[in-house]
Amino acid sequence: MNIDAPGFQGISAAQRHAGLTVLRQIEAEHACLLASQEQVTPQCLSVTECASGDKGWGGFEIDDEGSPALSTSLLVNGHPVAQLLSKRHAVVRGAESDGHGIRATRRDPALPRFGRLRTEPSDVGPDSVLNDIPNGVFVHSVSSGEVNSRPERVVLRIRESQDIEHGRCTTSRRGGVIALDAASAFVNLVAVGSDFTWFYTLCRKRGQDIPVADGAPSFCFSTLKVSM
Repeated sequence: MNIDAPGFQGISAAQRHAGLTVLRQIEAEHACLLASQEQVTPQCLSVTECASGDKGWGGFEIDDEGSPALSTSLLVNGHPVAQLLSKRHAVVRGAESDGHGIRATRRDPALPRFGRLRTEPSDVGPDSVLNDIPNGVFVHSVSSGEVNSRPERVVLRIRESQDIEHGRCTTSRRGGVIALDAASAFVNLVAVGSDFTWFYTLCRKRGQDIPVADGAPSFCFSTLKVSM
């Protein structure tokens, strides 16, 4: 492996060795997951990173390492099919960067980041499955989300939602959160809507914030509730 390859210049040999060790472990886990073709979410969920398709909030054509930003399908019908790569991560995989190495400031390292993340709408909306949901939540829009490593939790900050009781939408809510175990975050996802809206927020990674856009349809979770 060429540790003098793009993405590794300007750091010491010890730093390069430590960085490569960590990256090898991460990439090995990702490679196993992608190779297994395991379905990790319900079939209704597909996600695409499309920063290069728009020059608006979160959009870019060239990343901070000089690589062209490519539209990348990350999840298709519940199956992970790719991951975002900066030059440094691409070196570990023996691949080419897909143009997602982004810095929060000039002093920060370029990290693989999304710019405009799109949850693909479905052909059949949540309304069609409401009768089959005894209780849960109909999420109309999300303001932001994050993944916490300790403990491993996915936190969705909800903008607008409705409770589902006995197959019907009842109480409307503004704000609140849904906190999920990271390993089974989407087990209770039962439907993705045919509508679609872009939301604008910040992506935080290792203390760095950059503007991003997050597009999503409405969706339904069974059994879960929004915590206010």
